Amino acid sequence: MRIKLLMLLATLGLVASAAAAAQGPAAATAPASETADSVQMATWTKRKLVRFSPPSNYIPANGYESNTHFLSCDEIIERVEFLLRRLGARDISVDQRDCRRNGIVERSVDVTFSALAPLDTVDKRVAGAPVEVHWQTVQMGGADAQIGDCAFLKYATIKMLPLFASRNVKLIPDADCARLGVGMRAQVLRPTQQLADSPPP
Repeated sequence: MRIKLLMLLATLGLVASAAAAAQGPAAATAPASETADSVQMATWTKRKLVRFSPPSNYIPANGYESNTHFLSCDEIIERVEFLLRRLGARDISVDQRDCRRNGIVERSVDVTFSALAPLDTVDKRVAGAPVEVHWQTVQMGGADAQIGDCAFLKYATIKMLPLFASRNVKLIPDADCARLGVGMRAQVLRPTQQLADSPPP
């Protein structure tokens, strides 16, 4: 009887130990899953921005409202390159032939660039080297108004952001943009190493 009792106790002990062992790895992987949610792998992918120009009802922030005024080609290119860099683009190349053409009514540029795309969304056969990335909030307006005021940033949000991996994109109404000084807000992918090397704000 005593032997049977001892065997039963030993069996219960083994079951308890197995249950504890099964729970151990699960507990250990909980923080890892949180890390996996914030750390992703991506690759640089070619993108093309076609016929980017100021919106048809655009009025420059400097208050010069003449119907004959529009941004020069150099101003358009400067703003496009600035916005693309802020969104994380690299290898930016601007085709400005349509902008420089004589007699053209609507000045526009085509731009090719590279943007980060999540590794699981691209064709593995043509994907480049994987890059560890994080989501980072990008907010423009206020001090950037000389480059992109409310109307221009709203247009850029609609035209540019679909070419990037982005989330939590905010289409900010003109009245709120003028009041808050924020015309574009979204989260985009940035290389983890780049974020680590950047000085704190």
